[in-house]
Amino acid sequence: MNSKMTTIKPVMKRAVIYLRTSSNRQIDNTSLDTQEQICRNYCLTEGFEVIDIKKLEAVSAKETNTARAAELLEFCKRRKLRFDVLVVFKLDRFARSQEQHHWLRGQIMKMGIHLRSATERIDESPSGRLVEGVLAAVNEYDNAVRKERVKLAMWRLMDDGIWAWGHPPLGYKREKKVDRSDKLQAPVLDEQCSHHIQRIFELYSTGFYTLQALADYFKDNPVVNWKGKRYPIHRQFVQKIITRIFYTGHMLNSEGKIIKGQHPALISMDLFQKCQQ
Repeated sequence: MNSKMTTIKPVMKRAVIYLRTSSNRQIDNTSLDTQEQICRNYCLTEGFEVIDIKKLEAVSAKETNTARAAELLEFCKRRKLRFDVLVVFKLDRFARSQEQHHWLRGQIMKMGIHLRSATERIDESPSGRLVEGVLAAVNEYDNAVRKERVKLAMWRLMDDGIWAWGHPPLGYKREKKVDRSDKLQAPVLDEQCSHHIQRIFELYSTGFYTLQALADYFKDNPVVNWKGKRYPIHRQFVQKIITRIFYTGHMLNSEGKIIKGQHPALISMDLFQKCQQ
């Protein structure tokens, strides 16, 4: 009796490639296209079938790493049992801190999804987990160093008299760049609402208006900036405006000293001092 040996082919693991950029200009030249090609080559070498690609491009500085992690987790939940491996270009594209890395990895492992890096050798073996843990720690350190460097660079701008902390105070705006220079420019007056800020100082300096009275006044006189955004003027916001030396054309540097800013003054120093009395 002749019996034939049946060869059982191993089931190809299904993979999803997760691509993420931290800015529109990748300093290490790893754009989404570059990341995708390297990840596809890795999957081909490992015998993974690529069934989907999840792309996440940075669109705003306000978008937090926590929000991105939550979005990735939700993506995995919706596709639970549909794929076996999540492939990233590098582990720093997966998470920015050790705590977030191990928590997120644990969550997808519960769904039967394994994490793999196209450029770093990690797996579920003791040595693979050790390498992964070390890389997660290094990524957290690198991220912290980058944040500190950015902070120092911003303070250097402040020392030069240029507002560096995101949007300038109400009454000012950033000019649109007319060239491709990355140099940050000093804010200019927002003609749509700067007169309201002047009015707040002028009324308060008379001594006849309290902070609450000014807040009530602006309920009927809405403040709208150049983008059409309406600002609710409440008592605490009025106080914040009144005590902000920025409106005099000055600012505080990294040492807390008052220096001349490169932005135009909205009120005089005398008017500001009068409002502080």
